[in-house]
Amino acid sequence: MSVAPTAHVYPIPEDKIPQDQKSLEASKDTFSAFNYYVVELGLNVLLDKGVKITKLLFEVDLKCDQDRIDVTAYDIMPDDRIKNIKIVDGKISVGITKLLKFLPAPLGQVMPDVLDINISREFKWGFDKYEIDAAGEKDYRIYWKIYDTNVAQGFSPRMIIKAKKGVSEITGTVSCTYKLEKWFGLSWVEIKSEDKEIKIWPL
Repeated sequence: MSVAPTAHVYPIPEDKIPQDQKSLEASKDTFSAFNYYVVELGLNVLLDKGVKITKLLFEVDLKCDQDRIDVTAYDIMPDDRIKNIKIVDGKISVGITKLLKFLPAPLGQVMPDVLDINISREFKWGFDKYEIDAAGEKDYRIYWKIYDTNVAQGFSPRMIIKAKKGVSEITGTVSCTYKLEKWFGLSWVEIKSEDKEIKIWPL
């Protein structure tokens, strides 16, 4: 297993945000001071027959060419509010609300109040349920910890990055620690991948 060497990045245009500053925290005033990006990361997984991943810790450390706190995670997905979800056909689609929050929904469902941003890729998770702990909103260090599932074979976490105006370069140091186990729990080993520097912005 290794961290995917590149990220999919989607800048959120300022003109997608309505000007109603009373009801929206992500208003025109916010966009005058910050840029926002949707970022999707991933894993490359190739396992021997009879081996599965029973635990995974995925870590991201955001960095930029300005002050350390000038780039943080505004929102992350999946988060630990989502547990034991059955996915129809192994896929879900993702929208972003006008408050810049991820909004998971089954494919084909019409969602009101969603930004019209071109994110055509889908999560392709072939599993019935998962248990996850996630942390990192308003921070430059983000964590996903997943337990007792085969989700790691298709895990592609996403986040909305908030970057202060003037930041011209954004990278993320990504690593994962995982537990490999043979079927029937006969033996297991815990492995940590090498840190990988992923370029986020500019593309």
